[in-house]
Amino acid sequence: MVANWEKNWIFLTALKRLAIDSRLFVSIENAESCLPQVFDDALAGRFGRLREREDMKLLAAVLPSVLERLRKKMESVGLSESAKFPPVVWLRLMHEADVEPVSAVLRVFEDWQEQMRADGMTVLYRRWDRATQNYVGPERERDGLGTLVGYTVEEMLVEQPKKPNWPYCHQWKFFGEPSVGVVVPKVPPLEVVLPKLAPEVSEGIRKVKVGVDRHMKRRKRSRQDLERACGKRVLVALDECLAVEFSRKRNGVLEAGRKKDHRTYKCQLSLNELVSELKRKYSKQLTWSDSTLKSALPYFVACPRGRPGGLD
Repeated sequence: MVANWEKNWIFLTALKRLAIDSRLFVSIENAESCLPQVFDDALAGRFGRLREREDMKLLAAVLPSVLERLRKKMESVGLSESAKFPPVVWLRLMHEADVEPVSAVLRVFEDWQEQMRADGMTVLYRRWDRATQNYVGPERERDGLGTLVGYTVEEMLVEQPKKPNWPYCHQWKFFGEPSVGVVVPKVPPLEVVLPKLAPEVSEGIRKVKVGVDRHMKRRKRSRQDLERACGKRVLVALDECLAVEFSRKRNGVLEAGRKKDHRTYKCQLSLNELVSELKRKYSKQLTWSDSTLKSALPYFVACPRGRPGGLD
C-alpha cells in the first residue's frame, strides 16, 4: 500500500497502514473490494463479517484488540476518529496505546526520512492554525542546523508534553526545510526512539547510545540492505532500465559515474525528477511506488542534493 508521509491522515488510514500488517490480507478472497467494508464495520463496532469468514481469521485475531486499545487512548486525550495528523503523530499515539506499528512500514518511513536528507531537506512538523494559515509553533536556534522552526520526527515522537494531551491538542503540518550548506545530524533509527514511549523499556534499549555524531558519514546501503527493504525485483528492474537508458544515442539523463562514488551513473536531475522521467519511459517495467524507487535509485545513480536539475 502506497503511503504519502507528507500528508495528514485520518484515523482509519493510520489504522490500516501503520497498525495492521498487510500480510494478514493475503489469504482474504477479494480483499481489495471487501476490506473497506470490513474496516468500516469495525469502526462501527460490528465484527460479524470479520469473525464469520474463514479466510479472515488472522485479521479477526488482531483488528478488534488493536482498535480497542487505540480508541481508549484517543478517548483519554480527547480525540475523535475524524482527527487528522501526520503519520509521525499517529506512530506516537500507537506506542502510547501499547500498539506496535508494523515493522516493515517503519522501515519504509525511515527510508523516506533518509531520502529527504539525501535531497538536502530537514523533516519538520509545525503547529498550524488553519483559520489564519499562520505558523504558531516554537522557534529556536539549533546547533549545527542554523535557525529552524518546528519539531523534527524524533522530537515529535519523544518530546515531553508541554501541556496536557500534547501533541494531540494541536494541528500539525509537514514542512521540508532546505538544509543547504549545513550538516544534518545522524538520527537514531525508529526502533531506538519509539521504545522510549513504551511503559517498560528493556535494559538493553536503555543502554543504546542515541547521541549525534555530526562528523560521521552516512553509510552507503549495500545491495543486500536494499533487497531487504525494497525487494530484489525492484533492483533488477532498475538495473536493466538504467542500462537501456544509458545506451540510448540521445540519452539526456544519465552520465557515467565516477569510481570514487561507487555508483554506475550520475544525473543532473533531482531524484524526484529522475523517478518521474524513468517511470514515463519505462512504465511497464517500473510499476512500484515513487517512494520505493527513490529508496533504491541512489544505489545506482548519484543525483544532486538540495538543488533542482532538469533537461535542457
